[in-house]
Amino acid sequence: MASIKKLPSGRFQATVFIGRDANGKQLKKKITCDSEKEVKKLARDLEQEIEERRYTNMDNTRASAWFDNWLELNKNSLSPSTYMSYKMYVETHFKPAFGSFKLGQIKELHVKKYINDKLKDLSSTTVRKHILVLRKMLYDALKQKSPCTDIEVPKAEKYKPYVLSEKEFEKIHDAVRGTRDEPIVLLAAWCGLRLGEIFGLKWDDVSWEKGTIRVDENMAISEDGYVDKKPKSDNGLRSVVVPQPLMAILKDYRMEQATPDTGKKGKVPESKKALRKWIRVLLKKYDSKTIEEIPEEQKEEFLEELREIQSRIFLMRPDSYSTYFGKLIDEKNLPPIRFHDLRHYHATWLYKQGIPDQYAAMRLGHDIKVLKGIYQHLEVDVKTETDNLIRAGFGEHGEQKGNKSIQTI
Repeated sequence: MASIKKLPSGRFQATVFIGRDANGKQLKKKITCDSEKEVKKLARDLEQEIEERRYTNMDNTRASAWFDNWLELNKNSLSPSTYMSYKMYVETHFKPAFGSFKLGQIKELHVKKYINDKLKDLSSTTVRKHILVLRKMLYDALKQKSPCTDIEVPKAEKYKPYVLSEKEFEKIHDAVRGTRDEPIVLLAAWCGLRLGEIFGLKWDDVSWEKGTIRVDENMAISEDGYVDKKPKSDNGLRSVVVPQPLMAILKDYRMEQATPDTGKKGKVPESKKALRKWIRVLLKKYDSKTIEEIPEEQKEEFLEELREIQSRIFLMRPDSYSTYFGKLIDEKNLPPIRFHDLRHYHATWLYKQGIPDQYAAMRLGHDIKVLKGIYQHLEVDVKTETDNLIRAGFGEHGEQKGNKSIQTI
């Protein structure tokens, strides 16, 4: 129970036991008010917070130190790419804005100012992401005292996707035909694979006999480079039927990779160039300029990592490829799409072919509810087409025709 005393100034001070430090020393918090009634109430409120485990003694912790600590505490529960995004938020945005504050000094006004300043240069969608992460970090430290509790989070901008027509896709296909980009583009547009899934593929994922590809890994960025992570859900683990023309393209691509030094027209294949880049990255990791310089006790580990890289179908980095693809679209004056829109193109194509939703969801690695959301996101005109089917199901005088069927959407 709190002890209360009257100070020489006439004010009242309560001392509340709030716990012990790492050495077992008692920690106390002092509350000072003008009246005894007020100080008793605040002391009781604090004791109740402690009893209900809602109190955290983090007010005097530097925000910069807490941001680092939070990242470390949550590192294993976040995907590598999410962790890297959060770390970028902390280093580039949160620390410059709040790093010099103690956590207890950050007020709602400071967060509002942060939002206002960031909206001058960043989209509302990006600032929204910042605030949602900042809110998590500050709530974990301050609980109900978090300055973000009543903050209105900026609304995400409504993204209107570019839905490719078949003619537009053919234009893109023609632009990459016969290049290293063709199988990458077709795995997204004809098979619905995500970019990280494409770059996570290994040759032993391909079944030449069945004409399928096993999707069970997703390449993601991490602090140490790139890692293969499992898909977000069990729906992501799947076997995808591959059109025969794409299987033939993959066979040709594999043969080109297998050539000793040169590919078509005597040029060094892109895959060889990419492998050399990976080797340089690995050598840097082992603080060596050549394989011979690697300490003997680490050489087997190095070679194991190299074999893992060599087992991949595509040796480029997904983030670099996404940037490269954007430049390719601009340079060749192609329809203004993101790489992910090729996957949306496949979702739309599945719908137009009348493929059952359950099968389409499995092929795309989605839950069926998510798939329906994608159809809405892409503004696939389900209602109009179904209305037309209903109209076509009746004759001029109201007689029902038995030769039309309406698919359940």
